[in-house]
Amino acid sequence: MRTPWWLNLIALAAAVIPCLVLDLPWYIAGIAALITGTIADRAWAARQRGHSRNA
Repeated sequence: MRTPWWLNLIALAAAVIPCLVLDLPWYIAGIAALITGTIADRAWAARQRGHSRNA
């Protein structure tokens, strides 16, 4: 079960754009990208588990 590319892109944008706007260092953006990517992966997995129970 893979997270779709578009969800990963949204997570990356949600992490990087605020860091660019606030002029934060690149390593903060990297940490934020890891966190939002993990959240996106877990949300997608939960959604898939919900669909498999309803089928």
